[in-house]
Amino acid sequence: MLYYFFKSKEDLYLEVLESMYADMRRYEHELDLAHLNPLEAIRKLVEFKFDYLESHPLLIRLLIGENLNEANYLKRSKRLRGLHLPLVDTLSKLLRDGAADGTLRPHIDPVQLYITISALSYFYFSNAATLATAFEHDLLSPASRAARREHAVEVVFRFLLVNP
Repeated sequence: MLYYFFKSKEDLYLEVLESMYADMRRYEHELDLAHLNPLEAIRKLVEFKFDYLESHPLLIRLLIGENLNEANYLKRSKRLRGLHLPLVDTLSKLLRDGAADGTLRPHIDPVQLYITISALSYFYFSNAATLATAFEHDLLSPASRAARREHAVEVVFRFLLVNP
């Protein structure tokens, strides 16, 4: 039955990866960031990334595996770049608007910003077990997760704001 819909297991795996990205982008799109003021929109995006990765641990595991394999499957994707461009466009507009109204520093690269936003949450969840062991602290307790989520927002804001 598998080969009726997909030519191979590799094609199925690529579809799973693409579907997970598409699902995340769909939820990001539903945030309707373009219609918020820049700070409100960026806060919402940082909080969303944290919450999304927290609630989708399988995505983290798939990305770890794909990175260990040098993104061999995603390199074959014809959809991946198109899934990311609308978000980069939205971030670009938010950054321009924030620079124009004097709240955000000018000339911030939207791709670098998105990578930073993603890293603040991804690293936390992908390494929670080892970090919790090293620091003897339950990183996945509700209080720890809430503190980390707010910390991620603060880090991003301190980078973006003209006067943090």
